[in-house]
Amino acid sequence: GYDQHDSQELATYLLDALHEDTNRVTKKPYVEIPEQGEDETDEVAADKAWKLNQKREDSRVLENFMGQVKSRLECCREGCNRVSTTYDPFMYLSVPIPGSNDKTVPITFVPLDPQQKL
Repeated sequence: GYDQHDSQELATYLLDALHEDTNRVTKKPYVEIPEQGEDETDEVAADKAWKLNQKREDSRVLENFMGQVKSRLECCREGCNRVSTTYDPFMYLSVPIPGSNDKTVPITFVPLDPQQKL
């Protein structure tokens, strides 16, 4: 039932509180999340977005628990070829525990620093 939901809320609250209390950035500048340029590689665009995020967020919690998710939106109107690709920070991803009718989907984790040991 709700036990897992309650423990997730507690973990979320603790991570948020620890991050805010230990954030090394005291004056947070306004930054816009940049869109990936047409000639920009995923790696370059993700790195640029991460560095902008670090102007506002920098803590041990961020170093150990935060990551990025790539978001790609395509305009569905006919003749409109607009594509917007951004890299958004996240601290936690809610993943449902599969039940009897759920489908299992493989996920590939790619660390920001491939040299870092997990």
